[in-house]
Amino acid sequence: IALLSLVGCLAADPLIRLLFPGFSAVEIELTVSLFRVMVWLTWTISVTAFFQTVLQAAQIYGPAAVGPFLGTLVTFVASWFTYSSWGIHGIAWSTVGGALVSLLWQAPLYCRNARHRLRIDDGTRQMWLMLLPLLVGAAIYKLDPLLDRYLASELATGSVSQLSYASRLIAAFL
Repeated sequence: IALLSLVGCLAADPLIRLLFPGFSAVEIELTVSLFRVMVWLTWTISVTAFFQTVLQAAQIYGPAAVGPFLGTLVTFVASWFTYSSWGIHGIAWSTVGGALVSLLWQAPLYCRNARHRLRIDDGTRQMWLMLLPLLVGAAIYKLDPLLDRYLASELATGSVSQLSYASRLIAAFL
């Protein structure tokens, strides 16, 4: 996942140009710079979720639940202080910083409690085969907003943001 984040960071410019063909040069530049920061959430959140899963399997709930709370708190406080001087980039860095704090909280707990044994038996193979349709469906569900944003990028300035806000409202009601 770290490699995926690194590739996303390095390929941000052509990727953003491909996904948002209607963006102006200024919008492309801003989106690329923000994407290069935010793409690291893929790694931090994935590793944190893995750590939490292992901790919950070991029946360690309380300390594992503190990490996300601390991460959110750090994101909020850091955003409050960085927005006035760094603008939207302050929010982006604060978000990644908060996710990193959550990961760093979980890491020692994970190291003390992880007991891995990699076994791929018939039950595991069957589980992965049964999981495949769910993964394909989830991928399609996650790609749908990309298509929406691709189409909205050709519209007036602010259309992508308005579409994002509308999606969040719908998600809140669901």
